[in-house]
Amino acid sequence: NVKWALSADMYVVLNTHHDEYWQDIITAVCNFKTNATIEDRLAKTWTQIANHFQNYNDHLIFETMNEIHDASWGWKGGYNYQPVYKMMNEWNKVCVDAIRATGGKNVTRWVGIPGFCANTSFTVGKVTIPNDDSRIMVAVHCYDPFNFCTEGTVQRWGHVFRGTDREEKQIRDLFDKLYKEYVAKGIPCYMGEYGVVTRKSSADEKYREYYLEYFTRCAYLHSIPAMLWDNNSNNPDGEMFYYFDHNDGTCHFPSLVETMVKAATSSDANYTLQSIYDNAK
Repeated sequence: NVKWALSADMYVVLNTHHDEYWQDIITAVCNFKTNATIEDRLAKTWTQIANHFQNYNDHLIFETMNEIHDASWGWKGGYNYQPVYKMMNEWNKVCVDAIRATGGKNVTRWVGIPGFCANTSFTVGKVTIPNDDSRIMVAVHCYDPFNFCTEGTVQRWGHVFRGTDREEKQIRDLFDKLYKEYVAKGIPCYMGEYGVVTRKSSADEKYREYYLEYFTRCAYLHSIPAMLWDNNSNNPDGEMFYYFDHNDGTCHFPSLVETMVKAATSSDANYTLQSIYDNAK
């Protein structure tokens, strides 16, 4: 897959994805032996990966971990998460040190590091850059509001539905925060995952389309690349994040994809968040 993507002049972000079965950070913060075992495995894992891809060009980016989380996704009432945030920094450093030690192009390869749950709330002000390494990027994910984007229990979003711009402002505030904390300071930041599950009716679908255009444009205007999550699932009982058929490449929502490409690339000064807002129906 990496070779196919690079041969198509694409970029690849390669990570260890949902390895919570052994990356048990909640146990590790309380148990020195558990943490030592995990850190040893992190170092060996990334040494092996980095050695294999040592001479690949800069279109290949490593990302240390995916969404390290607990059962409450960081929102367990009364639990002190400060040691968890600190350990995420420690684990990221273990991974980065292992990658850099393999030499070759890995000495200067871009490496993405996430905060706890890859959540902006647990990243800004909590993630530190290992060794002040100038080739580090901060990785975050966003599926906010969760009941609209992922659960789909709320079918509609935005001022046309709510009567206020409260939800649009939440998106703007999120990107403002990321921009000020990282981009404005010369630290690259990227949105490694975002998306909205497919709607069952055309009346509700327009709200998904509006959100995705608004979110994507907001990311672009804050100089934060955004990567759409596509799990190829059209199971109505699951999380339906599908835009392309992963077997034959068929695009299920061509006009929506074109809109998002425009939102992510257009330099038209008149194509603004306000114009998207005003055109929403």
